[in-house]
Amino acid sequence: MPRIADYVVISDKLFELSKLKDGGFQAERQFHLGPDVHLGSQSILAFVLYVFDGAKNLAVRVKINGSTEYTATVTFNGSGARFNSIHEVVSGGVLVHGTNTITFNATDGVGKYGFGDVVLFCQRDI
Repeated sequence: MPRIADYVVISDKLFELSKLKDGGFQAERQFHLGPDVHLGSQSILAFVLYVFDGAKNLAVRVKINGSTEYTATVTFNGSGARFNSIHEVVSGGVLVHGTNTITFNATDGVGKYGFGDVVLFCQRDI
């Protein structure tokens, strides 16, 4: 069966993480994949990490359907706002047909951080 590359826009807007009771921060987004998405293939998750002026030292984890797909500790000196585009390969078998959940967690850091332009590049059978 022929296969094509496609994409799903998960979030086109900047969003910040909400504070959790344990002191961490989290944001969750859901997205839908149709029955023609090839779940066994690797996909690519792309997003923008926004770091606002005064922010320092961020430990971030991104999960899809409970599977950790990206972790990093990012060190900033706190001067000036910046943004970084991140691309991460998602393992085959992580995605499901129907509703999927992506979770952004920050477990450390000082200041204000956000995420945006979250896109999943996947393969579809045609």
